[in-house]
Amino acid sequence: MDLDKKYGLATLRVWGLILNFMMNFLTLFGAANYLRGDTDATVMIVGIIGTIICITVLSKPQN
Repeated sequence: MDLDKKYGLATLRVWGLILNFMMNFLTLFGAANYLRGDTDATVMIVGIIGTIICITVLSKPQN
């Protein structure tokens, strides 16, 4: 997968970073709601898994 290929306004690496920010938000949002007792830990777990996937994919060095 070429992370430096341009898709729309930015490269795939930039879109991945934006997705990583969203996953980080989901993690924090889910953790806050879980600690308050509003919901279960599903949103937090989805955010954690998404963050790990983003970091794994985006850690590929540039060609």
